[in-house]
Amino acid sequence: MDETKMKLISTMLFEHMAIGMKIFNSTSPLTTKDIQIIANEMGVTEYSVSIALKDLVSHGIISVAFDDDYQLNYTITEFGKYFFEQFFLINNDAEELFKKANGE
Repeated sequence: MDETKMKLISTMLFEHMAIGMKIFNSTSPLTTKDIQIIANEMGVTEYSVSIALKDLVSHGIISVAFDDDYQLNYTITEFGKYFFEQFFLINNDAEELFKKANGE
């Protein structure tokens, strides 16, 4: 695998994790529009958000449901909570890395 492909895969994985983290840290369900706004602030493209949401749902990290206005709402699943809690437990620098990546 060449360096360009490795960089693309690494970037995509980081974007998936960052979007998942935003949903994990959210106190209420997020709509697709909310996630897109957050992602734009992080420099993630609309295409990447679409792929990330589908992947995170298919892996059981987040769930999706319609609200009363027929908008899609994304929330973290119990497995997603466990996943991110374990991720932070195992990776001491993970939280600091995400803060720096998000410009906090």
